[in-house]
Amino acid sequence: MGVTPPEKARNVLTAMINGVKYDFHGNFSSSIEWYNLEDVNRTLRNVIGRGIDKAELRTILNKLVARGLLEKRDPQDKTQSKAEYHITEGGKDLLVQWEKMNEKLLDINKKDV
Repeated sequence: MGVTPPEKARNVLTAMINGVKYDFHGNFSSSIEWYNLEDVNRTLRNVIGRGIDKAELRTILNKLVARGLLEKRDPQDKTQSKAEYHITEGGKDLLVQWEKMNEKLLDINKKDV
């Protein structure tokens, strides 16, 4: 997981755009459209390699909602959850911009020959 707040936010968005559901036999089932807090944390562990404290994750999710990068709704599938989240087109666009920036800076430390 990232260290800085922007890295953590990027990792959450990345996990949400790359998350998939698996059936009980471990077979790929479908892409996840709406995530509850536990879905996000599980997907972070699978996609990024580690999860995050639930209180901190809830704060990040709510701030991403406030910035229009995620949508929030009352739970539909798992009613014990407090909310479900969905990545917006703005969130997807931001990830594309981050990727373009990373591509431009990827070889920044290489020595010119």
